[in-house]
Amino acid sequence: MLRRIALLSALACSCAQAAPMEENVDCELKGVYDRAWSAADDYRKPLLESAQLAWAVYRQHSCEALRDTAPAYPEAPHWHSACLVDMAEARTAELRQIAALSPAKTVCIHAP
Repeated sequence: MLRRIALLSALACSCAQAAPMEENVDCELKGVYDRAWSAADDYRKPLLESAQLAWAVYRQHSCEALRDTAPAYPEAPHWHSACLVDMAEARTAELRQIAALSPAKTVCIHAP
């Protein structure tokens, strides 16, 4: 539970401090994560939490590495922002799939 609170706080901070496009995708990501987490069963919630925490670190480090690779280029800050946006959009799509496949959403139809 504490890890989930830390994750949600980190996402909320990124929404408050981000550029407009980053803010939009990060806030959408948070909403989709919340839905996926709510739909997950007790076994999958900790898996989802740890995956999201690892993804957040991966995203941050990957995008910083991209920005720091070419500091002489004036476009480098834009590359960083674009990286954050692209990775958030991809993760949002993944979380939508996870939420859609959640056992809590599974409907079993029994033949008569």
